Amino acid sequence: MNLVIQLPHAPEDAALHEHAERSLRFALTRFSTAVADIRLRLVDENGPRGGADQRCRVQIVLRQGGGLSVEG
Repeated sequence: MNLVIQLPHAPEDAALHEHAERSLRFALTRFSTAVADIRLRLVDENGPRGGADQRCRVQIVLRQGGGLSVEG
């Protein structure tokens, strides 16, 4: 299971990166034989201006083909 985490507006936030990785691995370990790749992208739309403008996208590619994408 290959995991890629992208934090474009917080590239040096090691605590956020570690928390995201730990949470994804905990949630998806039982599916590790079926999952080939996971890509997580956290984006702050307005950057440092603040506000409720954060977006999270998780894309999962399955070993047998296909996949899914969730954004919130």
